[in-house]
Amino acid sequence: MLGRPVSIPENVVNDLGYTALGRGKVKEAIALFQSNVDANPNSAKAYESLADGYLQDGQLLAAKRAADHCVQLARQWANPNLKSFEQKGRRLISDCRNKRWKRRNPGGTRSGCSRRISRPANGGRESRAALNSAVNSNFKFFAN
Repeated sequence: MLGRPVSIPENVVNDLGYTALGRGKVKEAIALFQSNVDANPNSAKAYESLADGYLQDGQLLAAKRAADHCVQLARQWANPNLKSFEQKGRRLISDCRNKRWKRRNPGGTRSGCSRRISRPANGGRESRAALNSAVNSNFKFFAN
């Protein structure tokens, strides 16, 4: 040991998280993405990845919060990927409003998407009031 801590670059932790997602280790991926957010609190990309992890786990409200924060940071720091982050956020809103991931394909995958979206711990029965509240009051960054 050299006696000096070495920080792992943001992109490396991000890649490890997506590798874990690809192997079906969603909880581990979320933990990696959360540690990346903790280490890089001003990184829109870190929050975008965290939103992807939550979405893969079926935690729509947490994914929405992370995506909102991603867009907020991208605007604050004039991130060149802002449009991409906003588009992803709009898709998340649409999925949240319509619950397309269930209606289109009961098997759990979205049309045109090869990723499997797992059911949340409550079996996908998020309260309609909670989803409506999130849709109506918290999607402020994507309103045009």
